[in-house]
Amino acid sequence: MRAVLIFGFLEIILAKQCSNSQKCSNGGSCNIHTGVCACRIGYSGVLCETNVYPSCSYGCAHSNVMSCACLRECSQHPILIEAQSNYPCYDNEGYWDTWQENIKTKVLEGDALKKKVDQSLCKNGCSGDQGICEHFVQENKYGCLCKLGYVGHSCETETEWACFNACSNHGRCVAAQCSCDQGFFGIDCSIDLRTQNALHVYAQDEGPLSVFDIPLPAAGAVPEELPLVQNRFHPNTLKIYVYELPAWLNLEQIVDKGYGYVHQNYDIYNAYHVFLERLLHDWNVRTLNPREADFFYVPTFSYGVHGNGGRPIEQSRRVLNYLKLKYPTHFSRLGGANHILWAVNDDGLCPIPADLSGYLWLTHNGATHTNYELLEHDDDQKCFNPLHGIVVPGSEGDKVQEFYLTYGVEYNSTTVAFPFHVRRSIYFYFSGGYRFGDSHYSQGVRQQVFQLFSNTSGFVIRSSEGDAPARMRNSTFCLIPTGSGWTHRMTYSMANGCIPVIIQDGIVQPFSSILPYEDFSVQIFRSQVPQLEKILRGITEEEIVFLQTSVAHYASYFIWDVMDRARFAKNTGGIHERSLYGGILKALHHKKSILHADVG
Repeated sequence: MRAVLIFGFLEIILAKQCSNSQKCSNGGSCNIHTGVCACRIGYSGVLCETNVYPSCSYGCAHSNVMSCACLRECSQHPILIEAQSNYPCYDNEGYWDTWQENIKTKVLEGDALKKKVDQSLCKNGCSGDQGICEHFVQENKYGCLCKLGYVGHSCETETEWACFNACSNHGRCVAAQCSCDQGFFGIDCSIDLRTQNALHVYAQDEGPLSVFDIPLPAAGAVPEELPLVQNRFHPNTLKIYVYELPAWLNLEQIVDKGYGYVHQNYDIYNAYHVFLERLLHDWNVRTLNPREADFFYVPTFSYGVHGNGGRPIEQSRRVLNYLKLKYPTHFSRLGGANHILWAVNDDGLCPIPADLSGYLWLTHNGATHTNYELLEHDDDQKCFNPLHGIVVPGSEGDKVQEFYLTYGVEYNSTTVAFPFHVRRSIYFYFSGGYRFGDSHYSQGVRQQVFQLFSNTSGFVIRSSEGDAPARMRNSTFCLIPTGSGWTHRMTYSMANGCIPVIIQDGIVQPFSSILPYEDFSVQIFRSQVPQLEKILRGITEEEIVFLQTSVAHYASYFIWDVMDRARFAKNTGGIHERSLYGGILKALHHKKSILHADVG
């Protein structure tokens, strides 16, 4: 009761800054618990009154062209320097240049300088400031490059889904960033500041945290009883706190590079966006009280800086250094081991730097070492550590819906998506690239399988083909090898009812801590590839039916649960437990028990 009264008094004091007579300007959102405006990209100041990029008509929001003066201003930001290392721009006379580190080099188109295209040459002038007209030389036509938040041939339609959760129906999506209605706050405006009670403590201000007297285990203490790890868990047994970070620290590079469109849920690297959208509206798990949090979610949005070919090292360090300075008490108990970050790029954290190895990483790449030939050695090129990470299936995109519709089953239902015990005409199937001569690609597995079994009866082994999903639906076994990074074939195999044959030495599989892979897959070592046909033919018909039945049962863990994204415009919950999102929560619940056992 004392904590409630003290925090209520502090809340009244803090609320006076931006919630009463003054209001955040330029689309900023007010947090009445701290009295601080959260400014949209391109603005700063107590009330977001200062334009940080005055030469930019649209801030630093992404387009393929912008004025060189605007680009110079944007590039003063250290993150944007990485994101825009060699960006096209135009000067005051309308001629194109590239600008990098104050060096301007003319870009030639034939023998003439390429000039900025007159907006009137494109349909409806690209709707004014909503797009930029460009001449596509190869097709010899003009077209609009739409800025974030706009779609259509003339960029005429504003799309609310360029923002997280379409701003939860409590704000307006402006240039891929929410401008929240008064009384709402957060990256998706999902925090209702008018109705949250005092026990929902906000970490934007550390003061109120000190009034809570919560005893922590003494150093070295061992819990009397380790909680059992169960495949089912009540949502209230897991609590996750989501940091609200300033846009300049984590969101600006996404908007600048155009990754706001990733919110449309089609990209295979989109898992961290979809997960965050689910979590922000999952009030059974999400907490606003950092004192009761089992985990702290850190939305670094590193992919907006490094893309799929880089690593999230520097961006993660930036954000973590900011958090450790601002909220040191959140790191004091476990040193950050309960802080969740994503690495959705091809190589994950491989090799992982020592200063980042103690955090909890969600990644698609479960490779434990950089060189699979050195798996038995204690080399310094270590990658994924199962104690400090969870391997998560990639974002399958909306294309998986097609697999479900083929069987006449609603995508977000709990019904089994395919008839699992039907005879299939293809016994073993794989299609993909091979890179013959590159022994490190796919650990040599794809090449060896092709050379040994491409002419084997019942085996269909081909180069990449467009009808792969249909063939998977007609196959008993499907090869799941590596490529040059992680693979999304596991999802496609499970979604199509094809028993996965996993040949990936030293690679931890998605959700391996919670799913019984022996029940729905066949796993063999690379050295056993020559015996592949013998191993598969030795599996009895009864065993095949069991494996297919198990594939049908566990397939939903590899697929996001909802196609109707509008469902998440309301805080109604109803998230499918046996889904990819539910699998992440269960895996985190597993990690929670380990952390509790290791306190001190």
